Amino acid sequence: MKCKLAVFLMLILTFKTFAFANGKAAGFKVGVENSFSEEDLSDYDFRFTAGIDFKKETFPFLFALDFSFDKKGIQSFGLKTDYWIANPVFKNSALHYFYGPGFVLGVEKEKFLAMVCFSLGLNYFISYNTEWVFTAAAEGGGLFGLSSLEGIVKVPFSSGVRFYF
Repeated sequence: MKCKLAVFLMLILTFKTFAFANGKAAGFKVGVENSFSEEDLSDYDFRFTAGIDFKKETFPFLFALDFSFDKKGIQSFGLKTDYWIANPVFKNSALHYFYGPGFVLGVEKEKFLAMVCFSLGLNYFISYNTEWVFTAAAEGGGLFGLSSLEGIVKVPFSSGVRFYF
């Protein structure tokens, strides 16, 4: 029940913030991530990821709802916000690169997840309203249970398409 409430609140916050945008974009992405925690630093979880993201053309923030899963099912979900410090163009082309900090709030293994991150990536405008995006990030933070605190580090890679409307 707590997980369903957390997902519902994250969706409300994402859509509420996005509703004020003009030149909006929505997209989907898939990827992989490695996850290391304090439980066993010699072992790591390799997972697949999927998500949806939202961005305003002139607003430097990106909002995303991400899920990670393996053969056991969904392992985590979270709301991610990235601040794009810059998004310059490579020499008069449609290819751009971006970088910037962000944060993640979510649920993993029935614990609350809070992390800071730094993302960098490429975005290419296939057409006026279609954008391909590749992102790599370094994320670090904690898993908070009722009586426990555990450090966690993730390294996600994702690729996707964003549509402007």
